[in-house]
Amino acid sequence: MAQCPGQDKYFWTPEDVFDLPCPACGEPIEFFKTDPLRRCPNCGYASPNPRLDAGCAQWCPHAELCAGIKLVAGAEEEGGTVRLIDRLLAAARDRLGRTREQVVRSLEALQRTQELLPKHPEANPRVALAAAVLADLDDIPAGTVAAPADILQEAGFDEATIAQVTALLPESGEASATPEAEILAQVREALRAAEAVGA
Repeated sequence: MAQCPGQDKYFWTPEDVFDLPCPACGEPIEFFKTDPLRRCPNCGYASPNPRLDAGCAQWCPHAELCAGIKLVAGAEEEGGTVRLIDRLLAAARDRLGRTREQVVRSLEALQRTQELLPKHPEANPRVALAAAVLADLDDIPAGTVAAPADILQEAGFDEATIAQVTALLPESGEASATPEAEILAQVREALRAAEAVGA
């Protein structure tokens, strides 16, 4: 069967295959321009392709069959959140000097948060996911912690989101009764239970 010219690698240039650092651990991930996401070979984080070139898949009705890419309404907004979370992971890694174990813990918190979000449709995914990345700041030795607001700002979060996220973190001292706080409490409880089993 003939391949669609829009997806045929014969027409690609060297720039269509590239390495980018993993947002979570910094190891290189090899991307093809049409990969929606790739898993990091070091830590396993599923990193979205920031240079995704869907080509004809953006308008072709057969894109899902041909390229395995399904573009849906609202995907741009969701992609914006994903890219912000990637930048937050990288900023947290760089500013906090996180160990591989701390990176893995953040990724586990992210995954558990993503699993809980459908059960809390009223929760703001951007706030819940960002709080999950920074939820273990209390496990990092004193003196090495950059202000969460600074890390969020460096990653590109807006002031309103920064205020909501920092209110959920332990050092804020505020008791929050929001859906995002409930998700974060469940994530922390699940992580503690998993660590107790593994100990």
